[in-house]
Amino acid sequence: MDANHHFSSPDATAAETKRKSSPGTEDRKPHHGSESSIRELKRAHAKCEDKWRRHLEAKDNQIRDLTRLLSSADHRNRELERSLSIEHRKNQDLQFELRQTQRENQMKNDQMNDLQYQLSVAQTDIHRSQQKLAENQELLDARRRELEGAQAFLNTTDAYSGAEIVGMVKGFNAEVFQVAAFITDTIEESFHPRQSKGCDSESLAVTEKYLGPRVVSFLRHIAGAALEDQVTVVQNALQSGLNCLSYKVLRQWSTDADANDAFNKVYSGIRARTNQTVISGTWRSLTRAHIKHAVYHHDHILQNFGKLVQAVLTVAGWWPEKDSEVETIIDKQVSRIVELLAKLDEAMTERIISMEMMLKFPHPGTGFNSREMEDADGGRKTLDGTVLFVSEVGLEKIDSKDGKFQSTVLLKSKVLLEEAFADMKNGHTEVDNMEE
Repeated sequence: MDANHHFSSPDATAAETKRKSSPGTEDRKPHHGSESSIRELKRAHAKCEDKWRRHLEAKDNQIRDLTRLLSSADHRNRELERSLSIEHRKNQDLQFELRQTQRENQMKNDQMNDLQYQLSVAQTDIHRSQQKLAENQELLDARRRELEGAQAFLNTTDAYSGAEIVGMVKGFNAEVFQVAAFITDTIEESFHPRQSKGCDSESLAVTEKYLGPRVVSFLRHIAGAALEDQVTVVQNALQSGLNCLSYKVLRQWSTDADANDAFNKVYSGIRARTNQTVISGTWRSLTRAHIKHAVYHHDHILQNFGKLVQAVLTVAGWWPEKDSEVETIIDKQVSRIVELLAKLDEAMTERIISMEMMLKFPHPGTGFNSREMEDADGGRKTLDGTVLFVSEVGLEKIDSKDGKFQSTVLLKSKVLLEEAFADMKNGHTEVDNMEE
């Protein structure tokens, strides 16, 4: 609010007082009311001065407050300017670092592009080298096969000695004995053979094929003999049959009859023309290594062994009623023979080159030959007679000397002669009267 609107200033009041008191006015005579007015005016003047003083003090206080605020604001402004300056410098530093980093990144990108180009060139070179290496490897393999083929005919070193083959044949004979004994004992103890005289034509044919008619006739007439004697005959018949089939399988070239005959003719022709076991042995080794292994992987080999055992037991009247259980036992046992026979076949016909190794199996009905055979009975005084059973196969080697082939018996076959069973009777017929 304006102060002049309510009261006059001190100078205006003084002027008014002077005007009223100066000569020439209408009423120059003092009166008792003038002093009172002057005092009032003085009091009013004092109040006005006091009010203005307080007003000025308030203004001064405001100015001081504003000055302090301005000073504080100025201080804060200077602080902000310093902070802004610092941040500006930091921003400049960051911009510099950014530009530096961008330059480094560009350099790295240039280096990476250069490395990628070098990698592409290297990959192309590697691919070209790999192709060249593959071509060289193919050529090397072809040369290696040629050398291996030549080496096979140049190599005359045997992988096994004669003594080692003899040991393998003895181990095979022991396995055949164990299998025949196990089958016979198992049927006797657990299945109780029927001891029937009746048998089917197939069993007769199979037994006669491997053991001959004399053994078939003998087996069909043992039903009346003591059980212990029957066990002996059946076990020896099984051994002889398994040995005969093993002998035939080992001599095979192929399961196909025509192919087998063809290979036999070729081999015989090579032997006849060269008169050198090394040449024929090399051809035999290479040929059988490629074709003979397949024979032992055919199921019919195991089936043939199983059928032979069943046929012998049937002809002897020993095939039990629980035939499925017996077949399982037989298959498990004869598989051991087949496994050993495959190893023996490989050792004799593929790994022996400088000579020829052959199993010896004197067929039942042939005369006893002490040079090639050994009497398994051992208690007889005379060494003449007719072979009935072959307990163990023998072994002979064939090599050339002075252009001629010579045979040497390395292991004699063990046989049982008919005379060893002369006292066995079946209630009606003795072995001496067996039908041929």
